[in-house]
Amino acid sequence: MTHHHIKLKHMSNFTDMDAFNLYDDVSLRYITSAEELGDEDIIIIPGSKSTIFDLIELKEKGIAERIVKLAKKGTIIFGICGGYQMLGNKIEDPEKLEGNIREISGLGLLNLNTTMEKSKNTLQYNGTVLSENGLFKGLLGSEIKGYEIHQGITNGVEKG
Repeated sequence: MTHHHIKLKHMSNFTDMDAFNLYDDVSLRYITSAEELGDEDIIIIPGSKSTIFDLIELKEKGIAERIVKLAKKGTIIFGICGGYQMLGNKIEDPEKLEGNIREISGLGLLNLNTTMEKSKNTLQYNGTVLSENGLFKGLLGSEIKGYEIHQGITNGVEKG
């Protein structure tokens, strides 16, 4: 299984991808251009220390447009933290925490909107897998653990 990981200029939490190194049948490649996309099973957009500026760069390089096209063809797109925020309709930064841009359109793959906030939240989670679709096949009811580090609120009608 091939996973393409978008290499963001301001990428955070590099260790999020370490788990993929445990599997011989998984190939993880970091990409920096739209031309490198097209034959993967999954595209992962990582967290970012500067979500808005990394999103601008993805758009300028044509990577954002390519991701949207591949998603519409059935490629799984997975966003972590800021990468998840990029998948939504828009990111707002009314306090200008990341720079002078108050609002930017996201990729529009999820019906979500994010508003950046001054406070940073860190939380631990325990949960249960609620879907057996795609990668989750055979995992229904499995217990999962994770954490959340974010600076903003994401709201929408998507089910997590």
